Amino acid sequence: MFKNLHKARVTKSDFAGVFGHAYLHVFTEDTIKTAFSATGIHPFNPNAIAEKQMKPSLPTSMKASFPLTQPSPVHAIIATMGSHPPTTFELSPTTHSAPIAGPSCIMPSVPSTASPSPQR
Repeated sequence: MFKNLHKARVTKSDFAGVFGHAYLHVFTEDTIKTAFSATGIHPFNPNAIAEKQMKPSLPTSMKASFPLTQPSPVHAIIATMGSHPPTTFELSPTTHSAPIAGPSCIMPSVPSTASPSPQR
């Protein structure tokens, strides 16, 4: 539409205005509801996406390598990470919980006994 009206291509300086105009006309309550309905999210419809569409992707990944030789600490870390698989564990509320906010979590301030160093 912009191209037909102005007989010119959309440039960087025109983009925000063109995008804003399109956004305001297309991003409406009806289009949002239609998008959620088409995906089966709301109202929930497990048949919205066919079984054929859920098949796994093709294995196209391949083992990569760094194009440059890495310094020994980096090389050692990468080798260690590759030789030890990630671990999993069950989270227990008794051993893994968020700290409780309150006075018990605030560290008391300790007066400094050291004298301040002279500034230069």
